[in-house]
Amino acid sequence: LMIIVLAFIVLSGGPMKAGRSIIFRSGQSRLSGGWWRDIGLSVLLAGFWFLAGIVAAIVQLAQMPDLWQGSSGTSLTLSGTVEQVDGRSSDRLRLWVRVDADPSSDTTSGPIQGPIPGPIPDSAPLPSAVAGYLARLSIDAGEAAVTTPDGIRNVLPGDRLQLAARIYPSPPPVFYGAPDHARQARAKDVVASGYLTQPPRYLGTADGLSYRLARYRQIRADIITDGMSAPQGGIAAALLIGDRRHVDDATYDMFRFSGLAHLLAISGLHMGLLCFGVIGFARGVMAIMPGVAVRLPVHKYAALTGLMAAALYVVLSGASISASRAFLMAVLIILAILSDRLALTLRNVAIAALVLLAVNPLALFTAGFQMSFAATAALVIRFENYAGGPRSGWRLWRWFRELVIASVIASLATLPFTAQHFGLVTPWGVVANLIGIPLTGLWIMPAGLTVLATQLLPVPQMIADICLWVMQVGIGWLVAVATWFSERPYTPIALPPPGSGWLYAGFILTCCCLVVGRHGKKEPQARLRGANLGNFSLRGASIVAVLVMIAFWVIRPVPDAVLFARTTSQLVIAVDAVDRAGRDTDVRNRDGDDTAFAFSSSRRALSDFLAGNAARVLGVQAVIPARTGWFREIAASGGHRVNVVLHRGALSDACSLAYGKAEHAQEHDVTPEDNGSLNAELRDSRSRGMVLALVAASYPCGGGVPLFSITGMPAGNYLVWLPRRVAMDTILVLQNSAGQYFRINPVSRP
Repeated sequence: LMIIVLAFIVLSGGPMKAGRSIIFRSGQSRLSGGWWRDIGLSVLLAGFWFLAGIVAAIVQLAQMPDLWQGSSGTSLTLSGTVEQVDGRSSDRLRLWVRVDADPSSDTTSGPIQGPIPGPIPDSAPLPSAVAGYLARLSIDAGEAAVTTPDGIRNVLPGDRLQLAARIYPSPPPVFYGAPDHARQARAKDVVASGYLTQPPRYLGTADGLSYRLARYRQIRADIITDGMSAPQGGIAAALLIGDRRHVDDATYDMFRFSGLAHLLAISGLHMGLLCFGVIGFARGVMAIMPGVAVRLPVHKYAALTGLMAAALYVVLSGASISASRAFLMAVLIILAILSDRLALTLRNVAIAALVLLAVNPLALFTAGFQMSFAATAALVIRFENYAGGPRSGWRLWRWFRELVIASVIASLATLPFTAQHFGLVTPWGVVANLIGIPLTGLWIMPAGLTVLATQLLPVPQMIADICLWVMQVGIGWLVAVATWFSERPYTPIALPPPGSGWLYAGFILTCCCLVVGRHGKKEPQARLRGANLGNFSLRGASIVAVLVMIAFWVIRPVPDAVLFARTTSQLVIAVDAVDRAGRDTDVRNRDGDDTAFAFSSSRRALSDFLAGNAARVLGVQAVIPARTGWFREIAASGGHRVNVVLHRGALSDACSLAYGKAEHAQEHDVTPEDNGSLNAELRDSRSRGMVLALVAASYPCGGGVPLFSITGMPAGNYLVWLPRRVAMDTILVLQNSAGQYFRINPVSRP
């Protein structure tokens, strides 16, 4: 599982220097025998780290709770302790509840407050696989309140509640190659999810350091949000506390489409501004005291002060993956400063990745880990290759040039991961970051640090209000920037995911291209000359392999539709453009294309979770419900004309329309009076279409029109590839979430 970071460890700073400095004692003499021996030892070292990763993964999997093989839904009454509250305060909140092993045992002292949940029809006993673990339960934000002895207040971490809920097991991968949400949830001790059917009942408050810290974070985020207008208050809480409950979906999508969503997650930018801002301030204070500045190494004492500030900040922000990575990088940089070594190296990035993966190997498959380390590694490689080089031009121009280069590098490094996890890329993100990053670094975050200081220290309320106002004005400008760029053309662009295998292999080969042959200046020249040929060959082969993988990503077949075969069949099919009849213009996306239509045999709406997954694998921006009666003809992606049938009574009309008969030409703005003269013309100008039926079909269409009945499939989710040509001998190809392929032939005569 650690194979990605092995490229950094083995190859950074020369073939053997990084790994030997970790495993063996520092300063060990170089081994003789040529560069080929170093490569051989590097392979052995890579095997050691790979086995270490396997062991760490086995240990984590052994500690994870068993997968709850529950039913499709279980209604029950349970009690537990709230560990975390997230979601959207403008819509629905999600409570992370540690379920009590025995609901009847309640050792909490104090009076029980709030309404007693009423009886649940057919209430089931608490499953043993859920007891003692976490369940994520959603509730309407307006109902997330409890009655305590002190009055009515919002639900807080540490509250012990009695809940009436309907819970479900964690979902398996939606499609083949899709993220395994159940496995990631079990790594966090989550075995079930669901929703509350009645308001919660307050039992008491649990004690503990983690609960007190979580309550403090939530209360602090609420205070910051209430001190500003929307949406600035929610963005301020996300920047300073890492709590995004008050950032609504519209604001988050605006930042995501403009390429500025990374500013809402605590990352290296925020950690660096805080940590090194504190270092600079402490160093300046000590420098104005001559007695201290002469006798003591003030830069080292200032570094320790910054380290303590960074530790406090990462604990206050909830220690997410991006914040933990940034903190570990800050620790390594400060340790390098204390030991008088080079601070910003690719080796430090690798060590930070190893620490995180040793604690949580499954973090390797998360979007936060991959995008965070991809951007950081690319920027560090750029810094190491050009640090110490000649500097020309004005300082302001150099600063602007480096900002542009850094924005381009980070965008290119995270582009394949963005396409893999979200299916969208933001072409205007580079330009938006040229404004958003300086605005955040020079205005918003310094003002935010003063906001945190005024909340932690006893200062006059007027000063605290001024600090909040200054930060609110800066965030207002940031929102304006995000709004403007999110409304530009081609924002965002939908891209199909490259696939996990191609993504990981391409990333490792890209690392080889960038770091092979990066010898230090103190390497012997003979050693460098001996390694040049091997380094050049390996780098050239890696570049060719990366280009081949990019070509496969571009030309590989993308599914034309997805099928959700459950109790009812739901089909999502990508279309070239919204039809000119205008039936869907009020719900289409901004550009009118990159859209998929959702059909349901029972008129049941597709959930947001399934719609998002369908949009990602189809490479479209939006999935919208198709407005139709019994059947509808659409122009599917790839130039197909497909008639989707939802009722058996429409099979004949759908077959006739697919064949191109003139009596159905009014669907295409042709009047029935031209029936005789246009019949042949219509058949010549329009190729035959195909019919996809979500109902059972007993007889084929006439005129060589293929009719595929996709009802009766085994329960599951399927990727669908339409045939490239329309004929009676074509087949429909489906792939289920286990990777198995199904071939469906057109309906034939019984």
